This record gives sequence, structure tokens and C-alpha cells, in this order.
Amino acid sequence: MVRYLEKVREKLAGLKEVEILQVPRGMNARADALSKMASEETFDFGSVYTEIQLQPSIEEKQVMEIPAGLNWMDPIVQYLLDGILPEDKLAARRLIARAAHYVLHGSKLYKRSYTWPYLQCLVPFESECALREVHEGICGNHGGGRMLAQKIVRH
Repeated sequence: MVRYLEKVREKLAGLKEVEILQVPRGMNARADALSKMASEETFDFGSVYTEIQLQPSIEEKQVMEIPAGLNWMDPIVQYLLDGILPEDKLAARRLIARAAHYVLHGSKLYKRSYTWPYLQCLVPFESECALREVHEGICGNHGGGRMLAQKIVRH
């Protein structure tokens, strides 16, 4: 409804003068019939003109968030692709040890596991989407934190 309100305000901004009147229900039988029709499952259309809209009248802008900056996977990917290590020797050793648990397949980073198949590593935005999908029931109901975590891993 907020988008429709914005659309109305855009239209009103282009007009010089606007007058809004409240029409009593008795004088607006068609709008009354439409409101009743919307709230009931079965309704005798009678003389009410109806139109089924297959698409919303408000265009939604598709926006894809682009993660800014580095994430936790970038040093591992750089090391696995090009062998680039940090200047600090301790950080370089840690990175080499950590990278041993990961594999690069195409452009995707996966974590190796003994009991599970490779686990795809996600950037924060993707992990939020995966959590939201699982929580909303894409994998069925879950019964607590452990079950939710297992379903996320399987998903």
C-alpha cells in the first residue's frame, strides 16, 4: 500500500489544484459492492464490472545488493588461486593452515568435510538469504537451533 500511496503522491505533485471528497456509501454502490466482493470468497458479480489484473500496477525495481569491501573468503581465494600470502609470517602460516580445509571449484569456494559433501561458502548477504529461506519453511518445519543448522547445511 505504501507504493500505491507514493504513486498517488507523484500524480498529485503534477497537478495545480486537488480536491478530495468523501462519497457516502449510499451514493457509491459500485465501490461498496467491490469492497464486499473482495472480502467474500463467493460473490454474485451481477452488474459489477470486474477486471482481473495479472500484474501489479506498481513496477517494483529489482535491486541486487553488491557486497562492498573484502569478506572472510577473499584471502583464502587469493591464496588458492594465485598463492598470494600476507606479509606477516604468522598470518601467512595461519592462512596456509586454514586454506587446507577449503577447495576452489570454478569460482566458488567450498569447505571440505569428512562426513558431509563439500559445503559452499557464502558471503554475508547470501547467508542471510539462506537463513531466511530455511526459517520461512523452505525445508519444512524445524525444531530448534540444531535442527535449523542441519537443515541449512543440507540446503
